[in-house]
Amino acid sequence: VSSSSTVAVPVSGPSEGTGVWPPPRAFLTRGGLMVRPETLRLEGFLARPETRAPAVALLQRLDRSGVIPAFFLQRGNAHLYLPFQLAGRAKVFRDFLQGSAPPRLRSHLGQEMAVHIKTTIAARSNIMYRFLVEGFNYGVNAPIHSDVVGYTHPRWDKLGSMESFGWPGGWDTNTCNDYASGASISQYLSSDNFVVLKLTSESFYEAGFSLTAFLLNHGAGCDFQISAATFYSPTNL
Repeated sequence: VSSSSTVAVPVSGPSEGTGVWPPPRAFLTRGGLMVRPETLRLEGFLARPETRAPAVALLQRLDRSGVIPAFFLQRGNAHLYLPFQLAGRAKVFRDFLQGSAPPRLRSHLGQEMAVHIKTTIAARSNIMYRFLVEGFNYGVNAPIHSDVVGYTHPRWDKLGSMESFGWPGGWDTNTCNDYASGASISQYLSSDNFVVLKLTSESFYEAGFSLTAFLLNHGAGCDFQISAATFYSPTNL
């Protein structure tokens, strides 16, 4: 490991101390050299006083470049070396979807339809999530500020009904929350089994909103690349 501007990635971990190339646990394929994950782990360098500082510097450079440092550590203890870590598997997708009002009708109050935001999170996909909807509904002259949380457990076929699977009474009470009167939020599974957020109001005349997703639970969705689409319908999708 070098602490200069050109950093060489070490190819030997605590159990591969030979420093030879290819490393002992690598194998060759027709397309080039394939290296097993354990050959890139840095614990061996971090444990030795003479290599600890450049190993930490390498982790910092990886972090600043968007590479997740945990890939180079066996025990997932990057926080010991990077207290202000930037890169990580957990993600917040801020304002990744913007929605506008449905087409105007002759009525001043606009269409009596719900807004359905269909996500790419499938039922039973083992993803924990939080969605935050923010905006302004001029139809009722109030902010839109609502959120939902949920978990698409591999064994569950419904959302927001964990109590029916053995959780204590009241467990599902706070999964859907409205912090302003611009819209009321709920969630359901579509007919083709994807998570859908539903916004209702007396009117969506000249309404606009954005959607933010929080996928922060390691092992339950933090690597998922979310997307969504907006629909307007009086019935569920």
